[in-house]
Amino acid sequence: MEVTSVMSTEEEVALVEPQCMVDWDRVQPVFSPPSFDLSSLLKEAVSWESHHAEHEETSTFGGASDGQADPPHDLKRKACSIADPAPNAPKKPKRSHAHRQLKRNQQITEGGHNTAAKVASANVLGAILAEAAQRILKTSIQLEDLPASSCGYRAKSQRSSPRDVHTLEYYRSLGYTVLKNDGFQTFPIINSTTNQIISMVVGKPKNDPTFDTSCAGAFSAMEHARENETFSLREIYHQRGDFAVVNTGITRGPGSDAPINLHNGVHSNAVQDLLNNHHLRRLATYASAVFSFWAPRLFKYYKDHLDPLLERMKNLEKNFEKSVFTSAAFNFGPCVCTIAHRDCMNCPFGWCAIQSLGNFDHTLGGHLVIKELKLLIEFPPGPVILIPSAVFTHANTPVQAGEKRASFTQYCAGALFRYVDNNFMTQDAFQASVSQEEFEMKMKEKKTRWKDGLGLFSTLDELFEDAKRRAEQAADNVEEGQL
Repeated sequence: MEVTSVMSTEEEVALVEPQCMVDWDRVQPVFSPPSFDLSSLLKEAVSWESHHAEHEETSTFGGASDGQADPPHDLKRKACSIADPAPNAPKKPKRSHAHRQLKRNQQITEGGHNTAAKVASANVLGAILAEAAQRILKTSIQLEDLPASSCGYRAKSQRSSPRDVHTLEYYRSLGYTVLKNDGFQTFPIINSTTNQIISMVVGKPKNDPTFDTSCAGAFSAMEHARENETFSLREIYHQRGDFAVVNTGITRGPGSDAPINLHNGVHSNAVQDLLNNHHLRRLATYASAVFSFWAPRLFKYYKDHLDPLLERMKNLEKNFEKSVFTSAAFNFGPCVCTIAHRDCMNCPFGWCAIQSLGNFDHTLGGHLVIKELKLLIEFPPGPVILIPSAVFTHANTPVQAGEKRASFTQYCAGALFRYVDNNFMTQDAFQASVSQEEFEMKMKEKKTRWKDGLGLFSTLDELFEDAKRRAEQAADNVEEGQL
């Protein structure tokens, strides 16, 4: 299926008018000029969230703050008094004010967030959505027809195909659409039938050079590991291409009794260094944060399954504390170019987060290719692309001679969700532990799991309504004196 195109040039992807997707009279978004920088406002709004947050992980969307300990000046509550007879003596608060102060302190202690930051954040969420709504990509693909398996927690196996690498010109000759991407813009990919966001291209923060520094630092760390590690032929020649790769994290393979930590053998020290690298931690956190923003129901599904799993099985170790994903792949390069493949063991209705790294001209190579959408996405270092990698056939175009490209991906095996659904055991063990009636009821869930999973994707309307609700709730808190 092709992405709908209405632009004059056949190489640039169409941006669908937002009124086709959103009831503007109801949500009333505010549009900004192209020069308006949302990320700086959002960075300012969230920079005072928690003094416990680490430097590289403080900002959900705008990257790290620079160690700012106090709230922005315009977010502080201004003191108002009629008289101040004793400047050096504290004024005894009235009971109502003291009560509000106590309640506010309790909220901050329990929630770890500042109410002022919540107010400002709630007010910019709608603006972020409104800006993205001007860059909608619509596709008529039938989601139900994508190759999910009968259990709904993995995809059908992929037939072996030629290990060919194809150039940008090759895909253009087949009628693929090129999405121009400068690295800062955000593009929702929306199913035209359900209006659901099925994939996302999320730009990097604007006016924050520290994020580019983190991208460069992450690439440097991966290059250091590549140059100092010796990789086996199996780690270099695999179903995704011909480049060195190491996977790490939590998984559950076919036939295994329980989830396990992937063992990295001779690469254990190098992998641990990468997991501890503050630049990679920042990128991992950013990818998880944008996942939670653009697919909140799906993100909650991940949390509702994986948090209890981690609580129950203390031996399982997350890659990154502030990322919902259980596994990661370090694709070292030096010139990563994946061949057409699907990651069949991933949750088919889940998202995989892909981040590109390196030094290359993203307009000439390194594109992310999505076969089912006939789409070529320019993919410079910095942005996050979220796709259902188990059911979307994806690949890359090669970079130019002398250039270097690596990539960092995060994902989650569908078998982990199935294990939790079976009361933290295999299907055979679950069948032996419950009545036949209970087992049959559980098996019936398989028939609708794929459809139910697709229902977890959000629409822009829903995200607008949620942002509106948050803003109204924050405003009510202000009126009630909770600020």
